[in-house]
Amino acid sequence: MYTLKDIETKTIFVVNCIEHTRTLRVANGELKLEEEEADKVKTLTKFPFQKILAIYVIGNMTITTPLIDKCKKFGVALIVMKPNLRPVFYWTGTAEANFY
Repeated sequence: MYTLKDIETKTIFVVNCIEHTRTLRVANGELKLEEEEADKVKTLTKFPFQKILAIYVIGNMTITTPLIDKCKKFGVALIVMKPNLRPVFYWTGTAEANFY
């Protein structure tokens, strides 16, 4: 279950893959967003998994096993959507709690 501190300090990471070919890569315990330009791979940004609350991917992208493994380990939600924002895939760890 998320606490108020988790929601205040963690980031929702949105990746737009509609116009450009972008890649999510796991390297050194961090999530890297890379883009290919004229046979070069350019790193756009990188985040440690401890600071990510959710990853939203809009468009087409390949999801790898190391990415799913890290998301599971750190409790990061992974949402993949079509370009019209219709959800295709949603994965998150289960939350356990007592309900009255």
